Order: sequence, then structure tokens, then C-alpha cells
Amino acid sequence: QNREAILFREVFLEAVEKEKDGLLATHKAERERLMELEHREILRQERVEHWYRDQCHMLEQGIQAERRERKHDRREHEEEVRMISREQSTALKRDRKVLLDRINHQEEAEYIRRMGPAKVTAGLICEVTKLIRT
Repeated sequence: QNREAILFREVFLEAVEKEKDGLLATHKAERERLMELEHREILRQERVEHWYRDQCHMLEQGIQAERRERKHDRREHEEEVRMISREQSTALKRDRKVLLDRINHQEEAEYIRRMGPAKVTAGLICEVTKLIRT
């Protein structure tokens, strides 16, 4: 009976050892499978992160290009406003001079009309005489 017990024990321990080896192999395979899954997940997350980073970079570049374009457009608009302002100022000065010349001419004509022909003729003779003397 002792021999049977020893034999049973050896068979039992051998079966336990095989089961243990099987469990360790299964555990090792499962751990490797999980590590592979984790590695794939890390790679997937890195790809997603890279994609989002690229998208953000493209958006930033688009925003910067839009800002440059708006700045350029604003400068062009400001230059147009300055040019129009200069043109309007020049036109206003010209129109003002024309108007003042007309007013002066009308005032002079009115003054000459009020003087009467005799005074005008005498004034003209005086002016002509001064011009001849100089």
C-alpha cells in the first residue's frame, strides 16, 4: 500500500506538474497575447494622435494664411482709402479755388458795376500810365 501511495503520489505530482506547466504555458501565451494587444493599441493611439496633430497643424497653417490674407487685404484697403482721401482732398482744394475765384470775379464785377463807367475809365488810365512808367 505504501508503494501504491508513492506511485499515486508520483502520478499525482506528475499530473500536477503537467497541469502547472500547461497553466504556465497558457498564462505565458495569454500574457504575450495581451502584450501584443497593448502594443497594437499603443500604435493605434499613436496613429490617432499623429493624425490629430497633423489636423491641428493644418488648421493652424490655414488660420495663419487667413490672417496674412486679411492683413494684406486690410493694407490694400487702407492704401485705397489714403489714395481716395488724397484725391478727394486735391479735388476739394481745386473746387474751393475755383469757387473762390468765381466769388472774387463776381465781387470785382459788382464793384466795377457800382463804380460806374467814368471811374472805371479813369482807374484804367491810371493803371496803364503806371505800367508804362515802369
